[in-house]
Amino acid sequence: MKTKTTLALLGCLLGWPTLIHAQTGSGSPVLVSSALEELAASPAQDVSTAALLDEMHRLNASGGAVVIISANSGQILALVSATRDGSSSETLMYDRAINRAQETGSVMSSFAVAQALELGLVANESTLLDTPKSFAVGNRTYEDDTVRAAQMSLEEVFIEGSRVGLFQLSKMIGPEQHLAFLNDLGFFQPLELESRAASDLEPVIPTKSGELIGFTAALGYGFTSSPLQLATAYASLVNGGMQVTPSFDASAGAQERILSEDTSTIMRHLLRKNVTDGPAWLAEIPEHSIGGKASTVEMRTRGGGFSSEHVVNNFVGVFPADKPEYVIAVLIEDPVAIIEGKEKRTPGWTVVPAATEIIRRVRGSLLFDN
Repeated sequence: MKTKTTLALLGCLLGWPTLIHAQTGSGSPVLVSSALEELAASPAQDVSTAALLDEMHRLNASGGAVVIISANSGQILALVSATRDGSSSETLMYDRAINRAQETGSVMSSFAVAQALELGLVANESTLLDTPKSFAVGNRTYEDDTVRAAQMSLEEVFIEGSRVGLFQLSKMIGPEQHLAFLNDLGFFQPLELESRAASDLEPVIPTKSGELIGFTAALGYGFTSSPLQLATAYASLVNGGMQVTPSFDASAGAQERILSEDTSTIMRHLLRKNVTDGPAWLAEIPEHSIGGKASTVEMRTRGGGFSSEHVVNNFVGVFPADKPEYVIAVLIEDPVAIIEGKEKRTPGWTVVPAATEIIRRVRGSLLFDN
């Protein structure tokens, strides 16, 4: 399917957000909310929309979103939300790109790692952390899915997604300080664009503090955010530590410093390592270098509950990884990849290759030259 800019222009006439019937390659109807006046002439918007719909069809996904921004200025280059007509998630109407509707999971762990580095609690990616078999918070005991070594480096904790290691970091940082950092990054505040799109799901922000709240926030639970917020915050992680605000203004620039150059350099390294040597390995392609982090969470349902039968997979990528110019956030609902006749639902098999294909197809429209 080739998405036309006339779709966006139609949305401008009708008022945004507008649900537009489009077609994937197989003819499956999809509801697309991507008609932004400011992106009506954006080639990246058109290509991203077409690529997302193709990947949703490949993965038989019920919904999805793509956000692409400039890492250095926060300029929005693509903003797409889509829902398959008749899907289980169709009854929940919200813009999957900009509404703070779902938890995001371990893509949030990048911020606890960055804050620990920034505060000098860990020196670099080689710093060793004690990683006991389990730990208790309140009346609950937590452990990793697989047995870890008694000590792990910060890099290993990040790449292997060790809950035990992340707990050690969150305890060192302190819950109040970590929640304040996430607030400074904009996670607990509405973005201006949110007022344009009504949502069936109200955003959730932490209302209490404490060791458990700080730990779950570091894991990406206990509050909701959007792909646009994720992309914006990740830009600050990798652009040298300068905070940006998402905007359609091409002349917009970075604002105040929120992280040091040194911390940003290490975060770029860790995100790249998570692709070359970690679970996001399907983002490693010869055309260019990508860094990123993926996650999966249970889908939030009407009334604020969660469905164990439905998942939301996220990937936040930066490219080129050594000096990122762009940040991409991709969300896929209920994806299923068929690999050698077997169903795969984890992020590494679903949203990671989907995001990689979107990057592959969109890089020309972004004038990206590796």
